[in-house]
Amino acid sequence: MAETSAARAAHHRAVAAEIREKTEKILPEIAARAGETEALRRVPDANIAALRQAGWFTAFLPARYGGQELDILSFYELLPMIGQVCPSTAWATMLLGIHTQGAAMFSEKAQDELWADAPDTLLSSSLAPVGKVTPVEGGLRISGRYRFSTGCDHARWAIIGSAHADPATGKIEARMNLVPATDYAIDDASWHVTGMSGSGSKDLVLEDVFVPEHRSELTQALNSYAARGHQVNRDPLYRCAFGPFFAYGLSAASIGIAEGVIAAYTAHQGKRISAFTGGTVAESAPAYMRLAEAAQEVDCAKLMLRRDMSDLMAAAETEHVLDYAATTRMRCNATYVTELCTRAVDRLFRASGGMALQRDNHLQRAFRDMHGAAAHAFSDYDVARQIYGRLLLGLPPAGNLA
Repeated sequence: MAETSAARAAHHRAVAAEIREKTEKILPEIAARAGETEALRRVPDANIAALRQAGWFTAFLPARYGGQELDILSFYELLPMIGQVCPSTAWATMLLGIHTQGAAMFSEKAQDELWADAPDTLLSSSLAPVGKVTPVEGGLRISGRYRFSTGCDHARWAIIGSAHADPATGKIEARMNLVPATDYAIDDASWHVTGMSGSGSKDLVLEDVFVPEHRSELTQALNSYAARGHQVNRDPLYRCAFGPFFAYGLSAASIGIAEGVIAAYTAHQGKRISAFTGGTVAESAPAYMRLAEAAQEVDCAKLMLRRDMSDLMAAAETEHVLDYAATTRMRCNATYVTELCTRAVDRLFRASGGMALQRDNHLQRAFRDMHGAAAHAFSDYDVARQIYGRLLLGLPPAGNLA
């Protein structure tokens, strides 16, 4: 086991180094297209092509389809590079990557449909179980409008959340379902927004779509090593509980946004002259005190991500199923990471003066995108800390908390 773990770690370092090197070369062009990304309301094809060439979309792909099986910590510590220059592109890259890991937990037959002939296939998602679900022979029929499917313009499939009463037991079954793009419509008009505009998080419309049984998995199975994909994909990557894995992806993108704001603020204040005193704003105590606090907040956020993702990977290595207390802590911590990043961004944006409001200034876009990230349901710190606080006090989970 030790030898295998050492070899795996060496592989992860090599893959991460290659992705980093290639990404550093394409960051200037991604940064230059940030305005275009926002105007398009989706990630430009050129960005997707460059990121694909850099290895981002095969990072979590199973090795038997040509993937790299990179560890989650490396992925999440690399992602902020993109978020620093274009938050929308980072957001879409993160989610399209995460969905590959999630889809690898489905049945072998479903995975072959996804990747056997097209290993470059990407998946978007809409996980809230909002549609109408009817159990039928051999699977489910699903109808409804599924919102916020980031990156859907670049995806050939989507992971759709559902919930229905089991006909035999009456118990509610939460499931994730694979649906090909040919079975749904993208409502392009559904995504005209202020923050994360370039993420292309549009609505998917399903009308009486049949989902065969082999393309459906219990949500709980994805968190407890009970999904069918665990039998064919044995790397610890695919034993990482999907809930914490997903939540921390949003946090990793948020760290990138905050780091980009810190860099922009530092450069901006270094050149800024007070119209009233004629002095350099950078020499003002409030300016550098705010910067120091923001930097500390982001450092704390990065340390929390590293600890929790290390714990998640350690559990996966030993096939230890995380209990409710552990996953609840991780979920709450993930939202706190985003909360810390939002505080840092807000503090520096307020201190940047009127020029930060210019449409061509990175600070104003990053400010809006940060609040777009914080508005995600999995980033809601108020909800998460209620759940975690009840756990700490020994209270039962409340049924009205998502």
